[in-house]
Amino acid sequence: MINIQIIKLIKSIFSNKKKILLLFLVLLVVFILKQIYLNTFKCILNEKKDNLYEKNIELWHEKRRNQILEKYPQIKKLEIQDSWLGIFDTIKLYILIIIKFYIIYKLVYVWKFKLIYKVLIIFMILPIFSIIIAQYNHEYGHNTVFKNQNNNKLCLLITDVIYYFGTAFSTYAYMHEFHHDVNYSNTEKDITAIPYNCEESIIKNKWHYKILYQLCHPYRNSLLYEKIFKKPVKLPLFLKLISYIKIILMILFIPEFLIIHYFTELIQFYHPMYPSISEHIQLKPGHMTNSYYGILNKITHNLYYHTEHHDFKKINSRYHPQLRKIAPEFYPELIKNKIILFYKILLSPNYTLTRKLN
Repeated sequence: MINIQIIKLIKSIFSNKKKILLLFLVLLVVFILKQIYLNTFKCILNEKKDNLYEKNIELWHEKRRNQILEKYPQIKKLEIQDSWLGIFDTIKLYILIIIKFYIIYKLVYVWKFKLIYKVLIIFMILPIFSIIIAQYNHEYGHNTVFKNQNNNKLCLLITDVIYYFGTAFSTYAYMHEFHHDVNYSNTEKDITAIPYNCEESIIKNKWHYKILYQLCHPYRNSLLYEKIFKKPVKLPLFLKLISYIKIILMILFIPEFLIIHYFTELIQFYHPMYPSISEHIQLKPGHMTNSYYGILNKITHNLYYHTEHHDFKKINSRYHPQLRKIAPEFYPELIKNKIILFYKILLSPNYTLTRKLN
């Protein structure tokens, strides 16, 4: 049965010259982007990791955290996990995964939309699900969902088996082995969020360099961990095996589904709703992170309360509005419109990727 499926798949691929050409072009674009990035920003390969940052963001947040707790000690109570709410959030996470998989299934095998509408769904709608799903998993990584850390870890493993691909940037590996790792980055700062000093000296406020940096973001992440921090990837053997089996079966039986699912996970890095440059740029001199308090937080589990998250990583994001209500003077609204700001930072000469110039 499997042999027949493999033969059919191979025949269908090679009988369609357009598919072969498209696959070749995609691989070529990826290769070219990698080479351009390496040629443009190769300075990071020669720079000591101790000197990668101009300022340590986490030191700024640590100082703020102490000031806030001194004035409002009751905030510590928000760090207490609520297991019943954790179960509710877990249910929401898996409902989101089911909805995304359902949309992909319909898009590939049922809906007869015009190509332009399918492209819109793939590039704009599905990545939003990827971003929200990642946010819920992010909470497990910080152990803010359940009191028992093993339960948080188990949820990450289950999500990997169901949803991710068992790579270095799977939920389990990224959240537990890489994210905010002081042993490998000499800082608890999110070590992939903004350009390093040498990159920033090249990018400056030039729009084409800013776009290039953003386009290369996924490749840059893997380069940082593999070449610079030399962080070993630690994935349980059973997770690797299950992931490989899952991917092989998807290639054999639902290859189009796999391609769109994987592609939308990649595309989220380029989506204006992704929490990256808007949240980490200095819109106000010396203010290292920013928060957005608009309606998008209602559908993203308060993803954009970013300053609050860096101040108190042990507080679940469901409590971030309450945190801001307790200490409003510490949390000014610096991002009025997240979507517009994203494109302003990339295209306007008034911004570098780390600060507003005027």
